[in-house]
Amino acid sequence: WTPPADFDHQLTTWFFLAPAPQGTVRVDGREIAEHVWLTPAEALRRHAASDYTWFLPPTYVTLHNLQGFATVADALAAAQRSEPHFYETRLTVTSTGEEVALWPGDAGFETSNPDMPGPRHRLWATPGRPWSLERSSVSGLT
Repeated sequence: WTPPADFDHQLTTWFFLAPAPQGTVRVDGREIAEHVWLTPAEALRRHAASDYTWFLPPTYVTLHNLQGFATVADALAAAQRSEPHFYETRLTVTSTGEEVALWPGDAGFETSNPDMPGPRHRLWATPGRPWSLERSSVSGLT
């Protein structure tokens, strides 16, 4: 994941898929303030029900992709069959004021024009409304 060029912090984000180790997580009050295990679907439900944003787009899309798998083994098997996907993000606003993150493959990506008709690869992320991922085609983990 690469943030938009005009972001203050240019930190590329990488996500790795692996089974969680056995044992307990120790809340240390510094790096970990609280801890809970959630399914991807439950994390997305809590995000949608919240008055504030829990996630940035990379986390949201990753959880969205993982919620379709019944087990960790299923997700790992799908990941082994697919190539990594790279996201270069462009944030923009539609003519009606909706915030949207565009990625390569979206008709509006090259020009940062979210109103352009055509294929979609975007995240609708208007504050105060549930986020929504829109893709013209989906195959496995993307």
